[in-house]
Amino acid sequence: MGKGATPAQAEASAVMELVERFSFFSFYKNEAYSEIGTYDRFADKAIGFDQIAKSVHDTSADLDVAEQVFKTLPLRWVGAWNLSREREELIPLDWFYAINAFNGPSAGNCIPEALCQGICEVVERHVSSVISRQRIAAPRIDPTTAKDFT
Repeated sequence: MGKGATPAQAEASAVMELVERFSFFSFYKNEAYSEIGTYDRFADKAIGFDQIAKSVHDTSADLDVAEQVFKTLPLRWVGAWNLSREREELIPLDWFYAINAFNGPSAGNCIPEALCQGICEVVERHVSSVISRQRIAAPRIDPTTAKDFT
């Protein structure tokens, strides 16, 4: 899954993809990083239900009912840094894993690099989601135009 302008860059990118997934699954499988409970237990530190609804594009008239059901689910909650609010908030790890699986982890040689790469992951996933959800026609690569420069 690596990408790059040269084979060496693509190989380095593929190694980073491996590091991202290894790091994520190591974190995900270690239950010491999370606490299990319902939303009410963590509500004072957790993201709002409006963000949960947005994560699945739910704009239905039944959000009050959905919120009541969501609040009964025992989920694993982990701390995450909210960049726009500059504070830690709790997010339901199981919820986001169920809807995104392992899409979006990032890695870097330092925290700023990992943050920059993570933001790029968010943009990449958002663009892909908009194109898919709205069924926007996007240009395709014509395989006959590809050249091997090795």
